Amino acid sequence: DEGGTSYIYQGKRTSAIPESHERWYPKSNDNTAIVKIAKVESEITNPNALRYLASHPHSLMHEAKVLRQISSDYVAKVSHAGIFHAREYEVFEYADTQLGGTRNLEVVLGEGKKLFDDHDVQIEANRRRCRRTFELYYVRDWIRDVLDGLHAVHAAGFIHRDLKPDNVLMIESSHFCSEKREWVRNARSLMVSDLQAAVLLGQNGAYHGHSYGSANYSSPEQIRNAHKNKVLEPLTPASDIYAVGLIMARMINPRIIVDSFPTIDDRLDEKRFSARIHALVAQVPREY
Repeated sequence: DEGGTSYIYQGKRTSAIPESHERWYPKSNDNTAIVKIAKVESEITNPNALRYLASHPHSLMHEAKVLRQISSDYVAKVSHAGIFHAREYEVFEYADTQLGGTRNLEVVLGEGKKLFDDHDVQIEANRRRCRRTFELYYVRDWIRDVLDGLHAVHAAGFIHRDLKPDNVLMIESSHFCSEKREWVRNARSLMVSDLQAAVLLGQNGAYHGHSYGSANYSSPEQIRNAHKNKVLEPLTPASDIYAVGLIMARMINPRIIVDSFPTIDDRLDEKRFSARIHALVAQVPREY
């Protein structure tokens, strides 16, 4: 897989690794892990300079430092990070089961939209019989997972600043659907990941530095700060909650696309922003 700043691989420890190095690798029954490797070579190759990288947001060393201060089943867990051949890397836990594994939420939402577009009636029936995703109870549980993960991030004193479906992992298992006579994926839980943009909140519970984030999911205050290239409004955990609302809208109605989100211009104008949000809510089925 490929992220904005990193390549992502599924890794596996081999028996050739000496026992003296085992502490560098994740502890798992099947020795599998997710390995994230920076696309760009670091200018700092001296391992003694890792502290410098860890203090700079957007680096993998910074993300590893943040994740090690957070303890939650709903936040990705890093087992090791460092520099190898001038590239930063991180090793994460990996969940793998038959037909299951780890995928990001954007992939799952995209599959859900295709299911709805291609076979509305048939797929709806199959979803109800075979426990497919996007049922109300799944949406509720998924959002609770994301909020639990964010709560841990905020309780540790950080805000994420770049929450979006690409940065939420789905840990999956599978079950045998007797109606279809085949194994199907069954979502288990979601996990907040990709905290490279995370920053520490001040004593007043706000961040007074520059804004950062993906434009489509950035809160109005993030957009206003970025538009003026200065801090007009400090960021708070509420900035992350705005992104959760947009993610939830896409979970509820897979046909909702990013193009229907408030634009940058909408978020710079309070009246336009309000109108666009009301239009977005109107796309949510009444049963939700």
